[in-house]
Amino acid sequence: MEPCDIRFADTENKKTAENMENFCSGCKIIPTLLESINKLSDTVNELKKQIIENDSFKQKLVMEEMMVELTDRQQRANNIIIYKLPELESDCSITDANIKDKANAIEIVKFISPTVNTNNVKVMRLGKKDSSKTRPLKICLESRRDALDTMKNKYKLKSSNFNVFVGLDETPMQREFFKMKNRAGRKS
Repeated sequence: MEPCDIRFADTENKKTAENMENFCSGCKIIPTLLESINKLSDTVNELKKQIIENDSFKQKLVMEEMMVELTDRQQRANNIIIYKLPELESDCSITDANIKDKANAIEIVKFISPTVNTNNVKVMRLGKKDSSKTRPLKICLESRRDALDTMKNKYKLKSSNFNVFVGLDETPMQREFFKMKNRAGRKS
């Protein structure tokens, strides 16, 4: 080897040594990177567990809401609502108003469906009293069959002097469902 070649080889060795130092400095951060990857992996696994727990909780919550809805529907199954039945003036006592409401409710129910048992009917006005609006009247009948018979024959009100209409006692979820269904029916 000539001196010129030695200098060239020396220069090449220095470059290789510098590259090795750079390469080895990269090697120094590998343990740190591995530690970070392990931490991220643990975090991902923990998040997966939380997602599974949240899904399980959501399913339990949905089941609970369904049970509450079913219970509410069962409690309302015997009831009907009469709308636009005039209220007594505000100077009447609550007892007098309840007696009059009950008598009117029985009269309407008997007109619609004469076979319905009205012996133990309970009535109550829904909502706050407001002189500008007539509150709906909730009627609690003896059985679900009585409520359904009344609803089945409510068409008879059209040919009567009663200026009222009758509906089922629906849960808020049912009311929302029927509103959406009616909107969808109008659009199509």
